[in-house]
Amino acid sequence: MGDVVPAVGRWTAHGGQGERLTVVRFGGRPLAERTVTVRGPADLKALAGFVAEDGYDGSTAVWSALDHGYRTAERALRADPGRLVSIVLMTDGENNAGIGPAAFAARHRSRPADVRAVRTYPVGFGDADALRRAAELTGGRLVDARTSSLSTAFKEIRGCS
Repeated sequence: MGDVVPAVGRWTAHGGQGERLTVVRFGGRPLAERTVTVRGPADLKALAGFVAEDGYDGSTAVWSALDHGYRTAERALRADPGRLVSIVLMTDGENNAGIGPAAFAARHRSRPADVRAVRTYPVGFGDADALRRAAELTGGRLVDARTSSLSTAFKEIRGCS
């Protein structure tokens, strides 16, 4: 697949309106980041357009992108300590660039407790081994997008299904 997106977001009980979503596009390294506060469908459409932009480099650095996601989560928690933060990692599961799982795990263990408490919810579109490891390392849960719609996957992550 190659086109991968981890999203760091603040999930509300009802979802949607008022959520602050940060999307990080990555290939062999994090490429670009955009944050929006969802006020309506136009904001979600803008994020979808951002994700769909060309410019991915053909490599996939799952662990480097996830590490970037945790740095982003840490900044969000420092700005608003009461914020509920979770990470959604969307990828085909291939990792052929950047740091490996051992380096990610070491960095994750060195983060402050509130940042380590942020869960990762990988949404898999292919090989799930790396994604399963990411969920296990962070206390999250793997969601298999091959057997359900992306909408259903996000509802599952939010605890709505």
